[in-house]
Amino acid sequence: MFGLMENEILLELKPSQWLNFGWFILSVVGIFFIPLIGPIAFLPVLIYIWKLIELSVWSYEFYEDMIIEKKGILNTTMKQIPYYRIKSMMIEEPFQYQLVGISNLHIKSSDQFTKDISLIGIDRGEELMKTLTQIVNAHKEYYGVKEHDIYEL
Repeated sequence: MFGLMENEILLELKPSQWLNFGWFILSVVGIFFIPLIGPIAFLPVLIYIWKLIELSVWSYEFYEDMIIEKKGILNTTMKQIPYYRIKSMMIEEPFQYQLVGISNLHIKSSDQFTKDISLIGIDRGEELMKTLTQIVNAHKEYYGVKEHDIYEL
């Protein structure tokens, strides 16, 4: 069940384009001001297009053994966290996200390089957190992972 990672993506999520709503409004307003202040009013439109592309290439991929976050247009980054390394998760739902049904899922890990991943602007974040909790617990049990937190006194 939890053998070597298969290359099959079990689930792929992308941040919601609702995150760009402010840039959309600003670009619409900017278009109306082009006759008054010239081409500089077109700048919000260019930023909005950039943000659209930025979110379209940002993804969270769930494999059998790990989560991988990929993002970036010109400079790309890829973070991965094995499920058994996940220590805790937190859901964040700002007011404007609640209006459109999206949330942020913050994941803390014990991984040396990837201490955390934030799944920004995702649908059904609470449902995903419950499912991930079950998967994480199953992986920790399978691999015999025990947590020992050491704090400075």
